[in-house]
This record gives sequence, structure tokens and C-alpha cells, in this order.
Amino acid sequence: VTGEMHISAVSMAKDDIAKATEAKNVGLGAAMGIGYGLGLLLIVLGSCGMWRLFRRSHPAASAREVGGLAKQRPQGGADGGAHATNPISATQIGASAKNAPEEV
Repeated sequence: VTGEMHISAVSMAKDDIAKATEAKNVGLGAAMGIGYGLGLLLIVLGSCGMWRLFRRSHPAASAREVGGLAKQRPQGGADGGAHATNPISATQIGASAKNAPEEV
């Protein structure tokens, strides 16, 4: 005798087999749920991190920033003013004289 023990389904009671099968199914189900849940969580967190990194490296310019840049642009230049901004009064673009602010 070498100390080995052989267990077969025939020698075990049917209720023991049913309990062991249920314990196996519950354990594997919990492991799968935790594994897939953590995988999904990592995908979501990675996507959020990439989105934040992209937004930080490519900030969208607001309308005020764009307007400020247009005011800083020099009038005229080497190209003869082809890219210069031209001030237009409110009456020139179709606003009524009553509602138009005074020209600067």
C-alpha cells in the first residue's frame, strides 16, 4: 500500500456530488464575474485616461482666445496686409443705426 486513495463517483453519495458541483459553479461564476468586471473597469479607466491626455495635449481654443489672438495680429506686414484684420462697423454689416454701437 502506497498511501494513495482512489475516489470514484460510485462510492460517493449523490447529495455530496450535487453540493460539490454547486460549489464549483458558484466559485467559477464569481471568479469569472470578478475577472470580466475588472477587465471592463481597466478598459474604461484606460479610455478615460487617453481622453484626458488627448484633451490636455490639444486644448480647444475658446472664442475669447481666438478674438484675443486676432487683436494681437499686426496690421499689414511683409505681405502687404493681405492677412490683416479689417475693422467693420455695425452699420456696414447690416445692423440698424439705432442698435449699432458707436464706431471706434
